[in-house]
Amino acid sequence: MAGGIDFTMGFQTRGARRKNSGGEGYRVYLLGSFSGRHEPAWQQRPIRKIDVDNFEQVMRQIAPSIELGPGSALAFEAIEDFHPDAWIGKIKLLADLQQLKRDLHNPHNAEQAAAKIRAFFPASAPAPVPAEPAGESQEDMLERLLGKRPEARPPATDSVERLIRDMVAPHVAKSVSAEHQALAAVVDATISQFIATLLHSPDFRELEALWLALRDLLNEEGADAQQWFLVDLSQQELAQAAQSEPDTLKQKLAAHLQTADAGRQVLLLGDYTFNADGEDRPTLRYCSALAAACHARFVTAAGHQLAANLLDPASATGQQWPEICAEVGGERLMLAYPGVLQRLPYGAKRDPLQGLDFEECGVPPDPAELLWSNPAFLAVRFLVKAEQTVDESTGFFGDVPAFSYPQDGESVLQAATEVVLNEKQAQQLWDRGLMPVVSFRQRRGVKLLDAATLV
Repeated sequence: MAGGIDFTMGFQTRGARRKNSGGEGYRVYLLGSFSGRHEPAWQQRPIRKIDVDNFEQVMRQIAPSIELGPGSALAFEAIEDFHPDAWIGKIKLLADLQQLKRDLHNPHNAEQAAAKIRAFFPASAPAPVPAEPAGESQEDMLERLLGKRPEARPPATDSVERLIRDMVAPHVAKSVSAEHQALAAVVDATISQFIATLLHSPDFRELEALWLALRDLLNEEGADAQQWFLVDLSQQELAQAAQSEPDTLKQKLAAHLQTADAGRQVLLLGDYTFNADGEDRPTLRYCSALAAACHARFVTAAGHQLAANLLDPASATGQQWPEICAEVGGERLMLAYPGVLQRLPYGAKRDPLQGLDFEECGVPPDPAELLWSNPAFLAVRFLVKAEQTVDESTGFFGDVPAFSYPQDGESVLQAATEVVLNEKQAQQLWDRGLMPVVSFRQRRGVKLLDAATLV
């Protein structure tokens, strides 16, 4: 195709400085599992136009959700619904546990709640609490803790004092026992474990990362000059389409392109990850065929195994890479690597949850505890920025989330990429045709290596 971005996995043709020849922006089809569901069949799902103004409306129409169990699902009608505070009360188990916790802090209901918890968590019931000193009443304990009160209280002759005492007295109750507090801690730990498990489950994190990355893409400066369309299609469904009915998706996209404005270059952005192994290659070849049918480029992500193989000169994939590129139609493909930090982890110092002492990640954080988005979104954000200007800063993104954690008495900045590539590794991947995303040890932001040479 004349003009356009030189996005190619093969390094032989890279380096020509070219720009979107039409100058009228891009028409971008975003492929991914936006609904999180397999029903209705992907062939029946409409292609939806989206922009920053109708984002919430389209999200409600697609109604993304994940299955929690048989007959149970968690739906997300807005970006804010991914926050645990928005869905804790919608999951019956968590709602029941929260009610038990509230009851434990209510002296009138505490013992009944404790009995339920002991039955539910028999192995988690705390050890018996040492008894209070014999004969010590509630008033004696308060006196011991707060100081001895006068031997005799003067008669309450003042009407105001008597009125206040009469108003407060009904609300004075016995304190919550240490056992009940320990049981409340068991409930908190159970809720926290459930939240962490759900947040880090593949279905939840993929759906959350996809919608958050889409939001950031549509809010990129210059995004309103582009046209954006959602194609609700999971990677598994894409692979099945490639194998069983390859023409169906091609025809669906081709029919939709009939309404395209002349002069706009087409991009396909896939929220997918490929390792270019024997299982992936047919689907990669199909992605290239889709792009060719649309006179487009297909931008997606490389997996950890592919990157490792390309960095290992002894690997079979590394040695056969030129042949693999030719086999899958690499001239139409662009694979970015690695994933980019999409949001801050929940925790007391960053984004605390209401009424719960919850820390999503440890110190130092495990990458599996953090939310990473597909780097293909960053590559397309770069193309949008490059529509306006291209210089050495165009490939830099300083708005990625950033946080620090203590280590050996110092504050360490969490890397903004799932894997930290050193300069040599990034250059090696670039030479192999991948688009490396580079982060910094003690500097906020990420950059696409030599991105300016792509336009």
